[in-house]
Amino acid sequence: MGEWVTDELKALAVVLDESGKEERYKQAIAHIAPRFNAPELTSSARVLEHLISKDMDNGPLALSLSQQYKKELIEQPYNIWSDQYFESQKAESLLKQEQIEQSDDVDFDAFLSNYYINAEKV
Repeated sequence: MGEWVTDELKALAVVLDESGKEERYKQAIAHIAPRFNAPELTSSARVLEHLISKDMDNGPLALSLSQQYKKELIEQPYNIWSDQYFESQKAESLLKQEQIEQSDDVDFDAFLSNYYINAEKV
């Protein structure tokens, strides 16, 4: 089962990575793939092992992790986007939408008809 899931995810990663110059999806799959055949490598198994080895309840662990994550987030630079930024993104998006709509060579009804004809073939 683990090999099948890995193969399916690898195929998906190839498609997702086509849009960019990086291979981050392939790298992510390569990173997590061993976990499908070795459940002890999963995050939940590692947390459970930690709890057992420290004879600890998950409540104190959750509190400790939340404090750690809060500290890490506070130390990171915070990005603030202005209203002007969002307005420029909106204008750019509307322009792209208009360009796409102007380049359409079929109306919406024809598009839907073609869509359902092609869907039936699959």
